[in-house]
Amino acid sequence: MILMDEEGRKIHASCLKKWFPKFKRYLKDDSSIYVKKPNVAPNTSKFKFAHPESKLNFYHDTIVKDCENFSGSAHGFHFVDFNTIVSNNILESNSFDIIGHIFEYGHMDTSEQDKSKHKMLLHLQDIEDTKLKITLWGHNAYYMHDFLANNNTLLQLLLLFNLPGSSFFIHLL
Repeated sequence: MILMDEEGRKIHASCLKKWFPKFKRYLKDDSSIYVKKPNVAPNTSKFKFAHPESKLNFYHDTIVKDCENFSGSAHGFHFVDFNTIVSNNILESNSFDIIGHIFEYGHMDTSEQDKSKHKMLLHLQDIEDTKLKITLWGHNAYYMHDFLANNNTLLQLLLLFNLPGSSFFIHLL
C-alpha cells in the first residue's frame, strides 16, 4: 500500500498477513489515519511506487487510529508531461501520472486465453500535441473497453495512470 503525508510525500507500507486483521478496518482507500511506532526499513522493491528509499512496516506494536482532520491533498498526483516520457527522462522504476486525450483506440485483443494478458491499445495526445501509444492489460483494458463502448464518441477524457509497468505499457511514437 502507499501512504501519503500532509505535504504529499508518499511512502510504501506493508503489513504481514498475521498482523493485517489488527489494521484492516483502518486501511481503506481515501481514508486518513495516524500511524505510531511503525518499523522503517530500506525499500528494496524493484518498482518504487513512492519516491523515498524507505518503507513502513506495520507490526504488533504499531498503533493506527482514524484521522478526522487531514489537511493535505487528498490525491497526491505526480504528473509527468509527455515530452519527459518521449525523451526517456524518467526512471522506469518510479510511478507517475499522466493526463491525455484519447484520439484513437484499438479493439480488445483477446488472442491469449489468460484474461490478464488481454490488451487494448490507446493513442493519447497532450495539450502540446505530443502523442503516446499506451497498451492497457487485463482488468484495466476491460474497464477502458467497457467505458469506450458505452461512450461511442472520442471524448475529452482524463486518463490517470500510476503503475510502473504492471498494468500499462507506453510505446514511444
